[in-house]
Amino acid sequence: MPEPAAVVGLGIVSALGAGRAAAAAMLETGRSGLGALTLFPPGRSAPPSVGEVRDLPAPPAGLEKASRPTLLLHAALEEALTDAGLGPGSSGSVEADLVLGTTVGGTSAGTAFLRGLRDTGRTEAGTLREALAHCPGAVAARACGVTGARWHVSSACSSGSEAIGLGVELLRSGRARRVVAGGYDALASFTVAGFSSLRLLSPDACRPFDRRRTGTALGEGAAVVVLEKASDARARRARVRALVTGASGGNDGYHLTRPHPEGRGLLAAMRDALRDAGRAPDDVSWVKAHGTGTPPNDLAEYRALRQLLGDRLPRVPVSSQKPLVGHTLGGSGAVEAVLAMLAMEAGLVLPTLGCDEPDPAMPGLDPVREGPRRVAAGPRVTLALALGFGGEANALVLEGAR
Repeated sequence: MPEPAAVVGLGIVSALGAGRAAAAAMLETGRSGLGALTLFPPGRSAPPSVGEVRDLPAPPAGLEKASRPTLLLHAALEEALTDAGLGPGSSGSVEADLVLGTTVGGTSAGTAFLRGLRDTGRTEAGTLREALAHCPGAVAARACGVTGARWHVSSACSSGSEAIGLGVELLRSGRARRVVAGGYDALASFTVAGFSSLRLLSPDACRPFDRRRTGTALGEGAAVVVLEKASDARARRARVRALVTGASGGNDGYHLTRPHPEGRGLLAAMRDALRDAGRAPDDVSWVKAHGTGTPPNDLAEYRALRQLLGDRLPRVPVSSQKPLVGHTLGGSGAVEAVLAMLAMEAGLVLPTLGCDEPDPAMPGLDPVREGPRRVAAGPRVTLALALGFGGEANALVLEGAR
């Protein structure tokens, strides 16, 4: 079995707040961070609520004019490095590969550039550059002193999860001694209009696995983990927050926007990730589902889990975090994995808010309806799932520190 990747630092910015402490406090209460959209005029496709980051820290010197995606990512990256003992006050630079996932990257900066041309005939220098897919990561890495190779992943809404999986592979292969991995996306008018045109936004509330579910809620955020081989982390006596023991991803190639109805791609990813971790389906104690709240996605995910877990399905809680933070697109796989790690540290299983009437087409599913569920302390095995347009399916096996 390959050596686990140790998570020695965490950073997160989401609708639950800026930083680990804010997110952990909200997870204890089980309260949602969704609210009204205030970043830009919503237009005719106004969603009822979004997961907007409302307390983003003030930009540091040199980033005063940076785009919102860059600032979200910088805040999460800086926190993760500091948590790992590698931030301000250390050597001033961090030798690590950087692996980031995103869907829309700097689209909001590109929109601002075009609007500036339309409204005034000119725009500030550098605005268009920040629209490039790699730019938020490059700017944030430079500001935080990360000096290793940079990798960027864009596999739709599984991007953040795939970035963490790639980070694990870089460690195992010996291509990197330390990896900083994560995902991010910011709310943008382009995204709101696009999801509205696809009729994927709920007109009222996001209700994953509920019989009344009609769509998802958009969100924004960034999350970053610092990964080292478990032996290296022990050697430098680093605090290990969690272990990533398995990772897998693939594509079922079924449809442009929908997964295979039986969840074939996801089932294969889950089995491969568990095999990679040296675990069996019977070892799984919690499933952090993708859970968009869209009718076909939730049903496909349920069917894949039913095939994986069999008779154990009713005894394994399955929860979605979309009603807590919104669908953060390319950031979701990383944002939700970090929230899952924080929940594991606190001895919690997170709820699926809005699932008041579980869909009878999903018998045996335990969506954790009563709010955060306290569980016995100690290492747990969590499957963290992420799906994406085009048939993307990813699974991470997360375990408590041993």
